[in-house]
Amino acid sequence: AGTAPVVATIVVTPHFENGSVQCDGLTRIFTITVNPTAEVELPYNQVVCNGAPTLPVVFTTINTGGTTTYTWTNDLPSIGLAGSGTGDIPVFNVVNTGNSPLIATIIVVPHFDFGGLICDGPSKTFTITVDPTPQVVPSTLTQTICNNGITNIVIGSPSTFHSGVVTFDYTVTATGGVTGFTTPMTGLPKDYVIADALVNPTDEVQTVTYTIVPVTSTGCASGPAIVVVTVLPTAQVNQPPDQVLCNGDISAPVLLSTLTTGIVTFTWTNDQPAIGLAPSGSGDIPSFTAVNTS
Repeated sequence: AGTAPVVATIVVTPHFENGSVQCDGLTRIFTITVNPTAEVELPYNQVVCNGAPTLPVVFTTINTGGTTTYTWTNDLPSIGLAGSGTGDIPVFNVVNTGNSPLIATIIVVPHFDFGGLICDGPSKTFTITVDPTPQVVPSTLTQTICNNGITNIVIGSPSTFHSGVVTFDYTVTATGGVTGFTTPMTGLPKDYVIADALVNPTDEVQTVTYTIVPVTSTGCASGPAIVVVTVLPTAQVNQPPDQVLCNGDISAPVLLSTLTTGIVTFTWTNDQPAIGLAPSGSGDIPSFTAVNTS
């Protein structure tokens, strides 16, 4: 029941007896060696991120006086480790291309060798858990809103982990002095909605870029998701000059213009169609004959 071989030395003496006389002969000596049960210390379980290296697995034993070797099996070779092997397990880079943890169960069996006899011992079982690369999947990668419009970006992820949950950090950059956002933001839960009321103070189209990074309790990381929000300016129209006309005069055309960059169109209404101008229209207002018969 110990940790080293026990060697029993047995001395045998022969006795020859005839009549009342007993004659002893030469002794013979032999041994009975009892090897201990092979033993292996239980390795630590490991949790590793996809693509990262493991720690080496160095098998040890409390047995002495002989040689202990080890064989092992792995029930999940897809993590990057062979299905079986002998001796220590060297460092290797783990693989998990899915969205949930992979748990490889490794069984190691010790073999104690002394005196030409190999004695096997009870197996020990440990695991290598491979967490996936965390994913961030926004509900959209582009969005276009008007000035003072509200973003609607849902931060989603299919990823799960052996412990804890994925959270998200993001930073924001903007052009043209757009305001209405907070940066940085950290520790956001899955399905968090980015609902920022963005203000474009210019007469040009501006963009706001959200860089979203997933974070896990085990430190697994991945590249960010980039969401670009286009913030349109508030359309402007330059003030047309007032006109005063006599009955029957021809009006000057009203040429509508803007300081806003981009395509701007115009619609208009007229509360006095009796002057000879339609009650509504689009685009510039052409010349017309003014009417006042009242």
